[in-house]
Amino acid sequence: MKKIFFVIILIFLFLSCKQQKQMLTDEDKAMLLTIEDFKNAGVIDNIDENVLPEYEKSKKVLKSWFLRYTLSFAFEGEIPVIIYEKITFEDSVNTAKKTYIGIEKNFLAKFISNTSTMVETEIPLNWGDETKFYTIFSGGKKVGNVILVRIDKKIFQIYFSGFYFNSPSDFEYLIKPKLELLKNYRY
Repeated sequence: MKKIFFVIILIFLFLSCKQQKQMLTDEDKAMLLTIEDFKNAGVIDNIDENVLPEYEKSKKVLKSWFLRYTLSFAFEGEIPVIIYEKITFEDSVNTAKKTYIGIEKNFLAKFISNTSTMVETEIPLNWGDETKFYTIFSGGKKVGNVILVRIDKKIFQIYFSGFYFNSPSDFEYLIKPKLELLKNYRY
């Protein structure tokens, strides 16, 4: 009897950690900021049409799940254009708060070096329960942004380089519709 109980516990632990990839729906994709959004807004002019973005939707059984969008390309002599975006859905507000803090610490650790840094800009705008807007500098020049937003149990994060926004208000027209969709998304 103890062996059966032990095996059941092991199976439960395995399933709770295993990621299951799923197909993104149109509703999922609508929440993500894409290269097309930046191009349509006039933020990016030159796009490498041969590079396709990667979409991912993964779910952990009995745990969080996420949507991810990534794209990168570079033209000779220019700063590479990179977009990394992830929306995480947690099972509780407390877990989402911890995840949000962890994401911020990871980004800060990644960009603090001799040649690059992140500078936070105060956000007087109400984008969610918690919001951070960072400008990334490399060699003393602005090269991108990191934006983190927590809405209840949902965390929106985006990092991009090769283009940037000077302030949160410059970026608001792009992010607000996506955050509204995220806020109303039921899972």
